[in-house]
Amino acid sequence: MTSRTGSLTVLRMVLGAVLAVLSVVTLLRPGVDPHAAHLNLLVRALAAAEIAGAFLLLVPRTIRIGAVVLLAVFAVAVAIHLLHGEWNVGHLVIYAAAAQVFLRQDPADGVSGIATGGRPS
Repeated sequence: MTSRTGSLTVLRMVLGAVLAVLSVVTLLRPGVDPHAAHLNLLVRALAAAEIAGAFLLLVPRTIRIGAVVLLAVFAVAVAIHLLHGEWNVGHLVIYAAAAQVFLRQDPADGVSGIATGGRPS
């Protein structure tokens, strides 16, 4: 394992664990506004999808699927925040940037194309 591959593994594990914990907290939090039942339902659905994506990211053979799920969740979350006039979405963009790193992950050997410069090792 090269230092880059080890670093990517650490990034993947930390990202998956942090997102899973934050999503569980969001899922278990009571609804913010009883008049916004649809929004509360959407937030809970996104939290559940984010939990699934985070766990998929942790399993070597499902890294790409997890990254795609997480990117979709972040895109929808950013859109919802912006549509509600909430401009503080930097953390979601950072999470998305980290998740996109794993789109090129090779599930067969767990080595990222980024770690090898896009060339087979």
